[in-house]
Parts: sequence; structure tokens; C-alpha cells
Amino acid sequence: MERAHLVGHSTGGCIGQVLALDHPHRVASLVASSSWAAADDYFRRLFEVRRRALEEGGPTTYVRCGTLFQYSPEWIAAHMPEIEAAERATLAAFPPAEIVLSKIEAILRFDRTADLPRLRVPTLVNAAVDDLICPPYFSRALAAAIPGAQLGILPQGGHFCPRSHPQPYFRNVGAFLDGVAQQTSPASRRPN
Repeated sequence: MERAHLVGHSTGGCIGQVLALDHPHRVASLVASSSWAAADDYFRRLFEVRRRALEEGGPTTYVRCGTLFQYSPEWIAAHMPEIEAAERATLAAFPPAEIVLSKIEAILRFDRTADLPRLRVPTLVNAAVDDLICPPYFSRALAAAIPGAQLGILPQGGHFCPRSHPQPYFRNVGAFLDGVAQQTSPASRRPN
């Protein structure tokens, strides 16, 4: 695939930033969903809690703790059988703890803030107001650092808003991608 529209969620949004910065000819547009530019004290504290949950409580505690950070209380209460099934599936495929801990370290070290002003692909930064992992101030800062980036803040959905509130999330993403397609279509490049 020569070029793609990239939608990256959470860590995937960081990967999207790297691809759009280092290989802009391959990225037609970027959606960075529930993502960040760099860790701050809140983020480090949250991931210290998650790290300790894994080290001291094991994978089950880590996964169950993660659920509390990833979804809103109302969504958890209304979807417990679905959550329990997802947790069982996650635990069945859980990698060695060292891999998860190294991912946490990589997440905390990620920082391309200085490079973001040169990101030139059409970008949407999407988040939910009640995201406890990446609160909306991360998204506001990320969008402000990327020239011409659009910001979409959903009224609810938690960190996993694409799963818990898919209609508003995909409506935002779809509208953005439709706009990018209209701007890059041959008809939009013809002189009047």
C-alpha cells in the first residue's frame, strides 16, 4: 500500500504521529484518537499505578484495573457480561509481564512534541470528555501543536470511546475523512 488514511487509537495515535512525521508521503491523513504528545505528571502517576497492578497483583488485577480506567462507570455497569468476556479473552492471550512493562516504559518515554509543528498531513485529534487515561487536555495540546489539526471532543465515551460510543465517534471520523477526500479529489483541484 503506497498511501493510507491512518486512524490510530491511544498508543496507535502515537505511532500515527511517528509515521506522519517520518513518512508523510505514506500518510494521506491522520486521526489520533485518545492519544497524547508527551507524558506529564498525571500520566506518569496513572501508569505507575498500572505498572504496580501488574507487578504486585498479576495479569488479572492489571486487566481489571485497566477496565476501570478505559470505560465510564455507567458503561461498565450496563455492560458487565461483555466486559467480563473481553477480560477473559485478554487474559487468555496475555503476553509475558516483561513485554507489558516495556510497553508502559515506551509509552512514558514517547515525546515528539518538538516535531509536531512540521506535521503537514490533514489531522483530526479525537477524544472523549471522560477519558481518564488521556484526558481532553492532552488532545487539546496535541491538536494545538499540529498545524491545521481539527479537534473533536465527544461528550462521553471514556478512553475506549470507539467501542463504548461508536456512533458519535465514527460520525466524527467519517466527517473528517469525507472532508479530506473532498479536498484531495481531482474536481477540487480544477481551476474555476
